Parts: sequence; C-alpha cells; structure tokens
Amino acid sequence: MFPRLYLLPLLLLVSSLLQGCLNGPLTREELREMHRYESIDIETSEGYSDVSGQQLFHLKQGEGQPVVLIHGFPTSSYTWRHVIPRLSKQYAVYAPDLPGYGKSDLGPQADRGIAAQSYYINEWMESVGLTNAILVGQGTGGGVALQIAVRHPDKVAGLILINPACYDSYPSSYAKLLAEPGWGPFVGAGAARRRGFKSMLSQGVYHQKLLSEGVVDNYYAPWNSETGRRNLIRAATDLKAKDMMEISDSFATLRFPTLVVAGLFDPFQPINYSKRLAASIPGGQFIQIPKCGHFASEDEPEKIVRYVHTFFLG
Repeated sequence: MFPRLYLLPLLLLVSSLLQGCLNGPLTREELREMHRYESIDIETSEGYSDVSGQQLFHLKQGEGQPVVLIHGFPTSSYTWRHVIPRLSKQYAVYAPDLPGYGKSDLGPQADRGIAAQSYYINEWMESVGLTNAILVGQGTGGGVALQIAVRHPDKVAGLILINPACYDSYPSSYAKLLAEPGWGPFVGAGAARRRGFKSMLSQGVYHQKLLSEGVVDNYYAPWNSETGRRNLIRAATDLKAKDMMEISDSFATLRFPTLVVAGLFDPFQPINYSKRLAASIPGGQFIQIPKCGHFASEDEPEKIVRYVHTFFLG
C-alpha cells in the first residue's frame, strides 16, 4: 500500500499540474504590466558579512528604521524582490539569505534548523549594526524571527509573521518528502529537482500565473546542482518541530507589536496555528488574506508593505 505520508504531496502535485495546463504562467512583459518582475530591483544593493566564519549574503535598500525580511524554507531573499523597493521609501530594508540558502555559505554538516538559523541571523544583525528592527518573517523565517524576539528582545521593535512556523506546525509535506531517507533515489530524480521544486512553489502560490519560468528558475538557482540538491535535502532534514516547541511558553513574554498574517489557501501552515500564535502574544493581532497561499510575498506583496506601514507608522 502507498504510504499516507506521500498521498497529500502527490495529490497537490497532480492538482498543480492540471492547473498549469489550464492556466499557463504570464510572460515577462505581462508580469511587468502587473508591476511584478522576475529580477531584483536595480536600486537594491548586495552585501556579504562574515558570521562565525561563514559568508552571509543580504540585499539592502533605503534608509531609516531597519526592517529585516527573513525568508523561509526553501526560498531565499529573492522572494522579497517586490517588497523591498516599496518598503525602502520609508525604511532601511534588509533581506538576508539564511545560511545554507541562496548565496549564503554554510558547511555541509552544520545545523540548518530554525534555532541554529536564528543564532546566525542574530550575529549577522550585530555585524551590520541593526537594533530596534522590525522583523518580517515568512514560513520558517517567521520561526527564526520568533526565536530572535524571544532570545534577543533588545534588537526587536516589532514582528510581522506571515504563515509562520510555530509550535509543531512544520515541517511541511514537501520538507518531509525530501527528508525521508528511504526515498533517496526518488528525491534525487524528482522532488529535489526543478520539476518537483516548481510543483512545491505552485502549491504555495494562489495566483499561479505569477510563476513564470524565469521566476521559477531564479528560485531554484541555488539548488540547481548536485551539491545544491544535497543542501536542499539537508535543509529539509534539519527542520525539527522541537525548535519552536521549546520556546512556545515564552511567546507570552513578548512585549512589542506583533501581527500574524495567514493566507487562506496555505497548504503548508494551518491557519489555526497562526490564530493560536497571535492569541498567545500579549496584544498580538491576526489578519487573514483571502486570495493568498503560503508565499504571500508572491501573491500579495502590496499588502505586506501596507501592513508594515499601518501597523508601525499608524
């Protein structure tokens, strides 16, 4: 009998393939007409910082109070390309690549779990002199933001958590599939390769027409090698719910503005977890976006920007 663990991912794969046949992706020109782009804004600068012997990459644009955008599994700072230029009009916006993701280094045996990532990002914030920062985290990046908020509250001015990993809400079905050791040959030929990766992206994006081939290529570029695919599998393997469960009792100690955002059509992070998280943080607020999947940075970047403005600027 086929293992139940893989039934949902396969059903989602079939669904996304059918939708892709019926509604093809937009062209580059059509994306531009919608103010969506395959590339990162030309005004966005790039930089590297040495953190515990690793080179961490980040994007930066704008001046003012810092906003740190933290991507989740299995993306990179590229996911914030529509958010950065819009926010940079009033903030100094930083978007790091988590260690082992994107253009950031990490040794093959180093821990890529949420708790370990929060250590690196905290060190990176110190290296670039960031304090009083608004942390915006998506998916497991939301978990990283929560870890920093709990362990280093002096650095944080507020939180916006988008479909965040919390409690035992993760890893996702895709991460579980990658991390299953008995599926090594299948993973190498399927889920960790571009086709399987694209299927995961399409599951997590409500407006699938936004996923042009160029967008998919840019998301997949860091994993597009044998070493990259091994890193992707390792990143999935290191996602353990215990990282967030260990700090869950501390959510009630947070004392700065917190907004939890959930996409109605997120197949990876159940909405009830986001509601529970918001309720556990004193003064925490919850917003649900109707036509949005897991990757709200693709579906609704304008709303993310508006939430930052209205929640922190009034």
